[in-house]
Amino acid sequence: LYMYSDSLLANIRYLIDKEATRRAFKSVTKYRGQHNDFQRLWYWADIETFSKEKVLKNLQHKPPYSSFKASEHTAEKLITSFQINIEPLLKEHPDTTFSIIYPPYSALAYANTHENQWLSSVHALKLYVLDTSLSLTNTKIYDFQCLPEIVENLNNYKDFTHYSGQINDYMITSIFKQQHEVTKANIGQCCKTIDGIAQKPEWLKYFKE
Repeated sequence: LYMYSDSLLANIRYLIDKEATRRAFKSVTKYRGQHNDFQRLWYWADIETFSKEKVLKNLQHKPPYSSFKASEHTAEKLITSFQINIEPLLKEHPDTTFSIIYPPYSALAYANTHENQWLSSVHALKLYVLDTSLSLTNTKIYDFQCLPEIVENLNNYKDFTHYSGQINDYMITSIFKQQHEVTKANIGQCCKTIDGIAQKPEWLKYFKE
C-alpha cells in the first residue's frame, strides 16, 4: 500500500516500521545468501514438504484461527477495513489494472471459520467487494476458494493455509486465461460451495470438543 502513497510521512513510517525492520534484519542474518534472486524473493515452496500428514500434525498444536473472535470479524468490520485500506486505491488509480485474488485455503480453514461463526461475514465482504468492482473498469476478482479438488486435498498444503507451488502455477495460468473470475452470476454458488465444504463432518470433527 505504501507504494501507492505520495506522502513522505507514509514512506518514512514504512522505513522505520518495527516489523519491516525486524524482517529485514532476519533476512540479512538468518537467511543470508538464500534470497539473492529477486524473482524468487520469499519463495520457500521448494524447501517445504506438502502432505496431509504434516497438515494434521500442525493441527494438533494450534487450530488455524483459534485466536480469531467472531466479534472482531463481523461483516461490518471487514467491509469497513476494505473501504479504508483497499477501495480508495482502486478508485484513485483508474489507469492501473487490479486483480483481487481469494487464495484457496484448505477445507480445514473453512471448517474452523464456520465453527468460529464468521464465515458468513466473509461472504458478505465478498459480495461488497464484487459490487464495488462492478462500478469500476480497472478491477477483476478471482476466487479459488470454491474448488473442492484443491481445498479438500490436504496433500496440497503444508499447514492450514499455505499451498504448494503447483497451486500457485495453476492460479497464475487461470488468471491469464481469465478463469475463475467472480461475477454476479456465480458468486452465490461459490459461497454455497464453500459453506458445503466447511460443514462436512470430515472437517468439522477436528474442531469439536
